[in-house]
Amino acid sequence: MITGTTRMAAVLAKPIKHSLSPFIHNLAFTQSGEDGVYLAFEIEGTTLADSISMIKSWHMYGVNLSMPYKQLAIAHMDELSGEVTKLGAMNTVVNRDGRLIGYNTDGVGFVNSLNFYGIELTSQRVLILGAGGAAMAIIYALAQAGVAQLVVAKRQNETFEAIKAKLRQIAEEISCEIDVIPFEASELKLACQQATMIVNTTNVGMTGQTQERLIEADWLTSKPLVIDIIYQPLTTPFLAMAQQQGCKTYNGVGMLLFQALAAFELWTGQQVDPEPIYQQLTQLIEEKNKQ
Repeated sequence: MITGTTRMAAVLAKPIKHSLSPFIHNLAFTQSGEDGVYLAFEIEGTTLADSISMIKSWHMYGVNLSMPYKQLAIAHMDELSGEVTKLGAMNTVVNRDGRLIGYNTDGVGFVNSLNFYGIELTSQRVLILGAGGAAMAIIYALAQAGVAQLVVAKRQNETFEAIKAKLRQIAEEISCEIDVIPFEASELKLACQQATMIVNTTNVGMTGQTQERLIEADWLTSKPLVIDIIYQPLTTPFLAMAQQQGCKTYNGVGMLLFQALAAFELWTGQQVDPEPIYQQLTQLIEEKNKQ
């Protein structure tokens, strides 16, 4: 129930009407007993500065950010967390005593989802497919979590060397091994065969209808754990192929939930039980996919 003391959190993006964030956060508010509400605002880029200023004016918890504002909003922060400074992208703004602090919860959300599934990380040799914003956050978090090896496969385009240099800096800072290979290289097959975990961060398979292949089925001879951070559809063609090869698979529902719960904890200081929210979220996505 909304009262005179109810505080607000929100997500800012364009488009945003499809967002599942209000569903997750409002369940978290209900479960925790926190007197808060979460809304979605589809805003124009020309109103971004004004929208962010309202976080202070309205005494909000803060906001989540989605595309195209993950980079643009950085200039309006009073302070940045370490991961935002390193990655150059943020998805969460926290209003702490009138100061706006930018965070990126994508990486910690991914790692927390693996912990939720009971996956031990330190022995993992991880192959990451893609090197976009979400991938970089995941790579950074996995490196901090102490995985045994990280190999990043990226298309060999004009950003290849810049990404390679950034990942080299992260590897030196955290003292971990990060190799970068092009998708087109023969090393990709070997990387698949040596990996104990493969994570797709690209949008290939998002519609469930694409025929494009990231890797070939016979490259999965070692039966690695296969994760796709896409959650619509719940079983992408990539996951279906991996399942046919006998691999255990997970979709992106876990990351979606736990990056949201990490933001919720930053705003409220409260942790909630993720299990019932995970079950309801999966059910909601299944129902939406049937429509």
